[in-house]
Amino acid sequence: MSTPQPMPIPDLSVTVINHSNPDYLQECLRSVFREADGLTLEVIVIDNATNQRLVPELRAEFPQVQWLFNARSLGYSANHNQGLKLATGRYLCTLNDDTVVHDQALGKLVAYLDAHPEVGMLGPRLLNRDGTIQDSAYYFPSVKSVLISWLTLPGGLVRLKRQMIHPAQQGESAAEVDWVLGACQVITRAAYEKVGGLDEKLAPIVYYEDTDWCRSCHKAGFKIVYLPEARLTHYGGSSTGVDGAEGEVRPMPMLRELSATCMRYFRKHHGVLVTLWLQLLFVFVTAWNLGMMGQSRLRRRLSAASFKNGLANAVFALKGALNP
Repeated sequence: MSTPQPMPIPDLSVTVINHSNPDYLQECLRSVFREADGLTLEVIVIDNATNQRLVPELRAEFPQVQWLFNARSLGYSANHNQGLKLATGRYLCTLNDDTVVHDQALGKLVAYLDAHPEVGMLGPRLLNRDGTIQDSAYYFPSVKSVLISWLTLPGGLVRLKRQMIHPAQQGESAAEVDWVLGACQVITRAAYEKVGGLDEKLAPIVYYEDTDWCRSCHKAGFKIVYLPEARLTHYGGSSTGVDGAEGEVRPMPMLRELSATCMRYFRKHHGVLVTLWLQLLFVFVTAWNLGMMGQSRLRRRLSAASFKNGLANAVFALKGALNP
């Protein structure tokens, strides 16, 4: 009687969360397998307590995909961690369901990591729907850069908000950066075993989990690299948060989660004193923003609806910052 041969280790394990966007997910999965370029893949889809619309059809179309089903909705980190714990590949990829892989991008990512063992995390070039480059390579947040990102600035100074963007994303060569966007992150098995998965306590829902994961890899001695040769379209990056009918910015309760997670990130990586200083500065930033909105309203540059939305957003963000 012959001894069963062990299953070969996949080149790449890919975890994808199903967020009730089956059409996006279908396009994503089709592109993953179409552009596999001879890779051995392990694909794990985590259904985040959706209504499972089209799930039977997707399971029939992709019988090689493993599915996990949540009884209740979980955050980004918890979902991907479920898949990462089951993954057996040499490299592990967390991928958004609203992405499309182009030109054997996954194979290019794997080949680069094979040739550069000092790299722990790798990110591809992300493209918007229209093919333009999407921001996805960054410097780590600092007190200065975070405050500027929160500030309402006059038109001529808005460019200052881009100081966290790494210039490498405009180049055509692989470059070491601080962190890459979570729409597609590839981590090596060595880095994953050393730093673990995504921090669910820091980001119970979403925001900063990709930054934090790269920061942990960096602290563990691994390099983070942006690889523009590998290209994916990321639909989610094109959302504007603008009401198409009225052109008014909608209030965003998730701003509370964003500012709260930011504070937790700073407390984890910079300590309590820096975080307290950032919270104090955030109060002044909020006062500044309200003053700028008030001036715009008085000059009738801002509609009543936008002014109310702005006030609501300021309250959401301030509550999150002061009660992380």
